[in-house]
Amino acid sequence: MLAEFQVSNAIEAAFAAQAVAAYHAAMECLRRTAMMNAWEPATKRVSATAMALSRMCLQMIRAIEMRRGEVRKPRPTGLANPLVAAMAAAGGQISPCKAIVQPNTLSPRAARV
Repeated sequence: MLAEFQVSNAIEAAFAAQAVAAYHAAMECLRRTAMMNAWEPATKRVSATAMALSRMCLQMIRAIEMRRGEVRKPRPTGLANPLVAAMAAAGGQISPCKAIVQPNTLSPRAARV
């Protein structure tokens, strides 16, 4: 995985190593979260750690891209965003929050999946 970054100097190598380490740590946290009961207090903490590590991985990748002078396309906003366009086409009746399942509505068995 580290070789895919094709680093050209020591700074990029350090960023790439941090990105790979953060990625693997985030995957381990997500694995642990999947094994926990959804109502355990540690589940939220481990899940938050996984998200923080995922953001760190992305930041390291963006730091490498910035050093190389690579430019990312900006995210679509407004009606260019597919979700916003679908909501507008439906007359604003679709709520992205409706897709979120509340933890108290799940059975203990379904929460582990």
